[in-house]
Amino acid sequence: MCGFGCAVSPSDGEAVLPGNVYVAEGPSELEFAVLRARWLKAHLEERAKVVAESNPYTIGGVAHISLDLNFGGPGSLALLGSDEKVPLELKFSFRRWPLFGGWEEVVRRRIVTVPSPPLLGEDEAWNVSVQVPLDMPGDPSSVWEARVEARARIGGAQLNGESLPLQSLDFGVGQFLILPLGWERLSGDPLGHLSEALLDISSEADPRILCSCALLREEEKEAALALLVGSFESAQDPFRVAVVISGLRFLSQEDAGESSKSWKEWWGLRTISDSESSR
Repeated sequence: MCGFGCAVSPSDGEAVLPGNVYVAEGPSELEFAVLRARWLKAHLEERAKVVAESNPYTIGGVAHISLDLNFGGPGSLALLGSDEKVPLELKFSFRRWPLFGGWEEVVRRRIVTVPSPPLLGEDEAWNVSVQVPLDMPGDPSSVWEARVEARARIGGAQLNGESLPLQSLDFGVGQFLILPLGWERLSGDPLGHLSEALLDISSEADPRILCSCALLREEEKEAALALLVGSFESAQDPFRVAVVISGLRFLSQEDAGESSKSWKEWWGLRTISDSESSR
C-alpha cells in the first residue's frame, strides 16, 4: 500500500500534468468519429424501409420497389458516393408454393447504381425506386412469397458539416406476393371464392384454391383452415387432396405430412389446443 506522498505511476490512457495530477484522456478524434458514425447508422436505419408500391403483383409483370430513408434531423445530412453514385445491394428471396407438393426457395441478388442523395434537411427523405421483372420459373399457377433486403454502400457522410466514416445503410426487409394471372377477380371475397372452389370438383378450380388462400385477410385464415380440412370428406381426386394440403401448408406455415389423415389429426390437436387456451 502506498502511503501519503509516495509516487504513483500513471496508467495507460492517462495524461500527466505538473504536480502529479493525472487526467484520463478521452477518445481520439477518429474514435469519436467512429462512435458518431455508429449512432448515425442506427438513427438512419430506424427510419429506413423497403416498400412494395403495389401488393400483390402478377407473375410475368414488373415489381416497383421503393427504398425510403427519412433523415429526421437534427441539422443536415449528406451521404457520399463514388463519382456521385451509390451502389445498392438487393437480395430477393422468393418462396414458391406450387399447386402440388411442398415449397422451394429461389434467391436472386442484384447490384444497381443510383445517384447520390441530395443534401437532406430535417424531415427530408431520400427515395429510390427500383424495378424488378417477375419472370418466375416453373408452373404459372404457383403462388410466390417475396422478401427484399436492401443495403446502400456509402462512401462516408457529413452530418452538419462533420465528416463521419459511414460505410453502409440497411433498409430492412420488404415483403409482397406474386400471384397467377387473373388473381384480381378473387380479391374482393377470397374466403367466398375459396368455399366455391372447394365445392367445384373440376381441375380448373384447383388454381383458385391456392390463390384464394394467398389473398385472405388475417382474420379470415382460421375459417379458411376449417374449410380446407372439411373438404377432405368429399375430395376423392388425389390431385385435389394435394392442392388442399398445399393451401393448408401455405396458411399454417406448418407441415403435417402428405396425407389427409395426418392433416385431420393436426387440425384436431390445434382445435383442442385453441379451446384449452381460451379457458
